[in-house]
Amino acid sequence: MMPPAAKAPKANELLAQLTPIMRSPVVDEVALRRIGAEAKRMLRSDARRAHVVLGIVEAVRGDATATREHYRIALKLGPEAVIWVNYVTSLGVLDEHQAALDVARDGLRTQPDDLGLLETTVDAAVQSGNFGFAEELCERLETLAPARPYRMRAVVQRLARAVATGSMTEAGAHALIDALTTVQREQKVRTVATDVSVCDDTFVYERRVRCTPAVASSMNWHLAGVVAERTDLSSDPGRMLIGGFIGVADGGYRERNA
Repeated sequence: MMPPAAKAPKANELLAQLTPIMRSPVVDEVALRRIGAEAKRMLRSDARRAHVVLGIVEAVRGDATATREHYRIALKLGPEAVIWVNYVTSLGVLDEHQAALDVARDGLRTQPDDLGLLETTVDAAVQSGNFGFAEELCERLETLAPARPYRMRAVVQRLARAVATGSMTEAGAHALIDALTTVQREQKVRTVATDVSVCDDTFVYERRVRCTPAVASSMNWHLAGVVAERTDLSSDPGRMLIGGFIGVADGGYRERNA
């Protein structure tokens, strides 16, 4: 008789429950509090994974300081690749994309060939406007796992080519991303997902955010004004890189979260 399969750690169950919460247009605060409470009870039995779960919980709540502290402890207890992946993802949830890339680079120094960490690092490189580095990482992925191409491979190639040929600069992309984040934080609106796509000869950097379409439209109008006033935006990425918000919450969102 085969021995019974080992039970997966409780942390894996909690992480699986957090994934749909991070992607939901409206955060289920009751579920988030329950997961946080369960993770705290795990601190004595599985502290490393408990801190990872708590780091994500705090990221969803928008507490960058607490998020970093939980991951600092988790990495001190054992710098596994999965901890780096979750740390990078959590910083992305906080819209701290350059910091996420810096953390991902640190992780790659200890886990240079981990495919999951490599893919997460490409995400961070794209979302932070470091398109040349994203291309380098895609090439490394292709060497390590040719049958596992990065899901946005074609987009990354075109972004890197635009930078290499001088059609746009990464400095301009960084400025646009910074403007997006500034406008968003003024409205205290959280990100659900970030996407970069190609539209004819331009690139669209889009954030799906937890607000109604009407609020997102107002944010886009504000962003357009910021772009028009800043020469580092209007003269460079305004031609090739366009930024914007998409509101993904229904009309009752603001009432439920007032």
